[in-house]
Amino acid sequence: MLAEGGWCLGKAPAPFQPALAPKDFLPPYEHDCSKEPPHGNSFSPRGFRFMHLLVLGYPAPRPIAGASPFNAASAHLERIMTGVSNGRLGMMLLVGTETLIFSSFIGAYLVLRGAAASWPPFGTPRLTLDLSSVNTAILAFSTFQVWRGRLRLTFLLGGVFLVLQALEFHRLYARGLTLQTGTYGALFYTLVTCHGLHVLGGLAILGVALGKKRATRASEHRSMGEGEQDFSPTPRCTDAPLPNDWAEYAELYWHFVTAVWLVLFSILYIV
Repeated sequence: MLAEGGWCLGKAPAPFQPALAPKDFLPPYEHDCSKEPPHGNSFSPRGFRFMHLLVLGYPAPRPIAGASPFNAASAHLERIMTGVSNGRLGMMLLVGTETLIFSSFIGAYLVLRGAAASWPPFGTPRLTLDLSSVNTAILAFSTFQVWRGRLRLTFLLGGVFLVLQALEFHRLYARGLTLQTGTYGALFYTLVTCHGLHVLGGLAILGVALGKKRATRASEHRSMGEGEQDFSPTPRCTDAPLPNDWAEYAELYWHFVTAVWLVLFSILYIV
């Protein structure tokens, strides 16, 4: 139904309906909003919508011609607004937050080291480069593999890294470097253990990516076995991550844990 001047006084969309209003209270909405208001109309479009909201309790619908570009783009809103998917943006925010955490730990380590007369303190077992160098090479090789999309090999190399790190802890404990050794031992185990937990989290993300990839392949084989072929593009109307998205998240996070370890290895073992 059209009011004077050709403006729609139709039924409001569902999100704007009053919660306690009767169902038949609102007038029917008709999609004929192509008429322009006459120049002699005393109400501007903005003022008309305000009066509509004040009297009926819900805003007047905009003309369909003006709303159609937004409606057409709403299905792909996540990439139009940010340029990246919501999942990748969330992973980038997570990596940024974790970077601040490690920066605070590393900053505390550097401050205490600069204030100490000797580092490591006298009588403290020194760190060796034999096993830690091999472990660093394994992690660096794994980040190259995740960049190439070899998630399974990256997962195995990450597991080897954690096993060798546990062996390094056992060796250091046997040589007398414990949490009770002092500030040096406490900082060392705090930094390395925190990084190990993040590597474990990266393995969890890799495991999810591998599971999604396997499920997708199983679904494709099942469809091929049944003789079903559908060449139509699959619309993406939800924010649910696709299998390729999970591989992208795993790659981003794994590059992060590798970069953090290279910094830790430099300040703990080399410098």
